[in-house]
Amino acid sequence: MTIPYDTLIKPGQTFRKTWSIRNTGRTQWRDGYQFVFVSGDRMNGAEAVPLPPTMPGQDTEISLDLTAPAKPGRAFGTWQPRESAGQAV
Repeated sequence: MTIPYDTLIKPGQTFRKTWSIRNTGRTQWRDGYQFVFVSGDRMNGAEAVPLPPTMPGQDTEISLDLTAPAKPGRAFGTWQPRESAGQAV
């Protein structure tokens, strides 16, 4: 939703990234479900944040406060939903 791919951000600048994600599974996201860092540059973001309760087929928004790397260049991070037992959803 915010900060599209290839957005120019100054080195060291803080920003808020918001994703709109859809629960495409068959179970409700509930307590224990998280949005977790998987790979790339974490940009000082949290390793994991709780996901709001979300029914199958529904969208939800999740925001993280991040900091661009101090060194100029391309950076990206990958996050994904994870269920309470640790499996990606």
